[in-house]
Amino acid sequence: MSTLEQLYQANITLLHEAGVPFQQWQHEPILDFATDEK
Repeated sequence: MSTLEQLYQANITLLHEAGVPFQQWQHEPILDFATDEK
C-alpha cells in the first residue's frame, strides 16, 4: 500500500471513529488548471 493510500485510510478511520458524517466520491485526476475548471 502506498503512503498516499495509507494516509487516506488513516483519515477515513479517524472520521469513522469521531462519528463525522462524510461522503466519498472519485473523479478524474486534476493535474492542471484546465481540468480543475471543468
